[in-house]
Amino acid sequence: MRLSKGRIRLMTSAACSTGEAVSLRPSDWVKGGAVIDDVDIEIVSARSCIYDFPTADGRTSPPMVCVHLGLKTEDGEVHDEYLKAGDPKFFAPSNDERSIVTVGEKGALIENTKYALFIVSLVNLGFPESQIKNEVDYVVGTKCHIKRQAEASWSGLAKREGQRDATKLVATVLHAIPGVKAGKQTGVRGKPAASKAGGVAAAPGAAAQPSKANGAGDSLDAEIVPLVQQCVAEAGGTISKKDLLQAMFKAASGPNKKQIVQRSWQDDFLLTGMAEGAWEFDGDEVKAVAAD
Repeated sequence: MRLSKGRIRLMTSAACSTGEAVSLRPSDWVKGGAVIDDVDIEIVSARSCIYDFPTADGRTSPPMVCVHLGLKTEDGEVHDEYLKAGDPKFFAPSNDERSIVTVGEKGALIENTKYALFIVSLVNLGFPESQIKNEVDYVVGTKCHIKRQAEASWSGLAKREGQRDATKLVATVLHAIPGVKAGKQTGVRGKPAASKAGGVAAAPGAAAQPSKANGAGDSLDAEIVPLVQQCVAEAGGTISKKDLLQAMFKAASGPNKKQIVQRSWQDDFLLTGMAEGAWEFDGDEVKAVAAD
């Protein structure tokens, strides 16, 4: 018998396990990857796909149209997240896996899918809906804190052995939006410079907002100012921009809630409020005005 060059490593009986042999049948294997929860992540990839989720009894569920997200945690590891987006009877991933296309009579995604709920949570934290395109990779570069929240269960249905509680993935804090510089990157420090018209100079990268002249922007801003002051006070007099988003989402209500949350996060609004004496803002934190 001819042996190839190299070393053969022999394991002693002490090093060998006496546990039960694992199945080598592909049908018995399970999907890998740990379920992450309550962590900061960055979305590093996004694509549309067909995916069949493993069930508690080791089989797979009917395939669904999903959006696959690559979520990178602070340790540098990238985790796979598959979010249901639609029924393959009506939708399909595009050939380049960048979009979801219609193949049936339905022309719009359902708003209570796992994918829809996750995106809604981002929008409610201030992710601009105008930045959402038909290609799913618009979220790549988003940095946020995610949590898995329990979903309402169907009454009368018993949970199978080994079955996990139903959860939905949501963003609870928005740290960074693709293509939008954070406050600390704008270089804004101290009092903002006034423009020739006497107004406050907008921070670099800030979205255009309704002017005071048309009354609409002024009315909305007037509604937001006391809510921001409330959030600052409840935080002990100082609150970071990222924490302000979450606090405003809890404090705001009514039909303008989404616009209020989005507006409260923008530098030009916070700079205007500082110039008018409502608070102090250094680009990173909002602080209560010190009493004279």
